[in-house]
Amino acid sequence: MTLPADAADTRAPPPRSGMTDIRRATADDAAALIDFQNRLGADEARLLVSPVDPVAGVPLAQAALAANAGDPRSVVLVAVRQADIAGLLLCRNHLHRALDGVGQIAIGVDRAHRRRGIAAALLRRAVEWAELNGMRRLQLGAIADNRAAIGLYEKAGFVAEGRLKAYARLDGRDRDLIVMARSVSLPGQDGVPASNGVGLSRVRPACDT
Repeated sequence: MTLPADAADTRAPPPRSGMTDIRRATADDAAALIDFQNRLGADEARLLVSPVDPVAGVPLAQAALAANAGDPRSVVLVAVRQADIAGLLLCRNHLHRALDGVGQIAIGVDRAHRRRGIAAALLRRAVEWAELNGMRRLQLGAIADNRAAIGLYEKAGFVAEGRLKAYARLDGRDRDLIVMARSVSLPGQDGVPASNGVGLSRVRPACDT
């Protein structure tokens, strides 16, 4: 699954009510996550999401999520709103030891739930998780014409570091990818508490903003 950019809707926001719970995904979420991914890919070409078989993919997703539960170097976060998965953020540590502590982020929000602050909340929780688990850098990408997503990432502390020319062909036209990143304060620095845990104790239900 590749989600290099969050698709932000520029229309007027719908009425906001209720709360969005940001939590770590579990194996029980596998089927709902596959359905979410397939909806997202069908709805937003700029997210570059590959479809997943809704039947054959479930056991594979369950195994991956179960393995992720004890991994201090990767996390899958879901935003749950009114019992539906409204948003998803994946952060994976690079495998090579020279890149240990560098997390690659992918993020997406269902169109029906956009303009409710969900993507921003997912990014905040991801940064908190990264601080608590000793990550040193987070990076992501956005299709260059997705100005709303780029602005969102900038507000979350990410800065543009490069441009990959003609990265994707969408609607018959080549599109560039903007590579963005931010540093992460290590535990014990800048007021970040030291922790050896892999949980998300600081991830709490958040009111939409």
